[in-house]
Amino acid sequence: MRRFAVAVPLDSVAACAGSKEFISTLPLFVRDSTARALDRPERDTVLIPALGYPPYELGARLAGLRPYRVPVDERFRTRLDLVPPRITARALLLWVNSPANPTGVVEPLAPIAAWGRAHGVLVVSDEAYAEATWCGEPRTVLTHGLDGVLAVHSISKRSNAPGVRLGFYTGDPRVVAKLIRRRRVAGLMASDVSQRTGARLLTDDPHAAEQRARNARRIAELVAELNANGLSCTSPEGGLFVWAAVPGGDAAGFARAAAVHAGLVLAPGLAYGPAGRGHVRIAAVHDRPAIAPRFALLRRLLPALAAVAH
Repeated sequence: MRRFAVAVPLDSVAACAGSKEFISTLPLFVRDSTARALDRPERDTVLIPALGYPPYELGARLAGLRPYRVPVDERFRTRLDLVPPRITARALLLWVNSPANPTGVVEPLAPIAAWGRAHGVLVVSDEAYAEATWCGEPRTVLTHGLDGVLAVHSISKRSNAPGVRLGFYTGDPRVVAKLIRRRRVAGLMASDVSQRTGARLLTDDPHAAEQRARNARRIAELVAELNANGLSCTSPEGGLFVWAAVPGGDAAGFARAAAVHAGLVLAPGLAYGPAGRGHVRIAAVHDRPAIAPRFALLRRLLPALAAVAH
């Protein structure tokens, strides 16, 4: 992986029809194909972020496995030390998302990979937002070795090309080889056209740098507008979203009022897990001239929303 200065065997890299497809189906193939699952049938649990992308939970349930949300600290950072030993003993794989959707947290990947190896748990790092790392350079779990880990990447975020429907996964050669065979039998293959397009995009660094700069500017502008209009928040460590607590704690009501009265589409935090109660996810998808008037409208609503919630 040239971008991360990590050497990966060519046969340990494979395409998927978008990272969402891979995330939603991976637990099924891990359950059926890995030595961990075959040797240890009691491993029936998928560890997922306390706050995370809904397909993590969906994929576990589709595979007939039990999702378990890993606790987080007050900064929404993963706390694997708080996973009960009885859960760890049943864990088949662990999802980590860094930078995280929706919180923007950048996780320390080295200790997470080490934890997985120590407990015989496959660590799968969703790095779709790696190029949107604002607290330093993009990073990957593969920097800390390939054994027992996978990384999944998306063309959608790096190149603003969701319509291509292409991602790729790489990591532990033994795991990748088994996944390639079984996914091919199931027909889960990216088209030749999408792969050729993706290859061109991945070798085109200038457009990715432009997209990164655009996203960084939009995040900074969004944070500035939110703070200027009464919704206190901090800049995320990474990602394309701001994670904000709402006045009064009624996130669903707040999102509804923002849509009706200010034309803003916000995602209530409960969509990402129970720990998201009282928060909303706000995407940085427009430039400042488009969002400033709408957040000015939202500011007028804040006192009424807070009063109703109380």
